[in-house]
Amino acid sequence: MTRFFEWVLGIGAIAAMAMISGARSQNIFESLVMPGPLVSGHAKLEKECNSCHEPFSRQSQTRLCIACHKETANDRRDRRGFHGRQPDALNKDCKYCHTDHKGRNADIVQLDRETFNHAATNFELKGGHKTVRCDGCHATHPTPVARATSACLHCHIRGARR
Repeated sequence: MTRFFEWVLGIGAIAAMAMISGARSQNIFESLVMPGPLVSGHAKLEKECNSCHEPFSRQSQTRLCIACHKETANDRRDRRGFHGRQPDALNKDCKYCHTDHKGRNADIVQLDRETFNHAATNFELKGGHKTVRCDGCHATHPTPVARATSACLHCHIRGARR
């Protein structure tokens, strides 16, 4: 056997093992081609590539994302919120904006608090809401873009009691 043929046979065997592997854990082939560690929010899935990827199918990735991210899926379906109202967020694959394999501390949301346009969501900032700090309505943990909490009553009831 020539060295080239041995190499091709070896690569073919690894690819075949990757394709037939029905196990959810990371196989040898996947560990060899993984582009880097996942962001902290998805770290628990790092050895379960099939949670976010199907072999040889890039089209399945967004479907697998929204299978876990139910609120985003609902927003896209109902055409509400940022992911349902912004054409790029609605029509493009999730990976267009969010790349997971950038390391534990990577900011894959890239929210610019200074320029974020709330009109792109279901809650355009009007009146006194224009001057409220982001964390006045949004929880800062685990992600600063979390949906606004029910903190509305904290300010609005307090203001009504005066």
